[in-house]
Amino acid sequence: MIWNAGSVDTLATNGQLALIFTPSQDWATCVTAKALRSAPPPLRRKGWDDVVEADIVSESGHLMMQTLSASKVRFPNLARSGPGRYRLRLYTRPGVDLILIYPAGRAA
Repeated sequence: MIWNAGSVDTLATNGQLALIFTPSQDWATCVTAKALRSAPPPLRRKGWDDVVEADIVSESGHLMMQTLSASKVRFPNLARSGPGRYRLRLYTRPGVDLILIYPAGRAA
């Protein structure tokens, strides 16, 4: 288990699974997910309430986002470089989440 009721962080990862908790559970949130081929510029916090990063692994070459809402939005495969280790950077502020995923090297 990567989370429990007593400890909920904004982002938790374990191998191929990432779980994102944002404070805007009761109203609409704009979510943008970008799959990059290389690392983005250094992390900038200005304008964001929280910015966190974690590693995630794609053994199959696929990283798919699922939502726990009534949204019918489908995101494309976010593992643009195939199988390997990726870095997931999450920016959050009320009503807006930005997810960047980029290669961080090959899986061990």
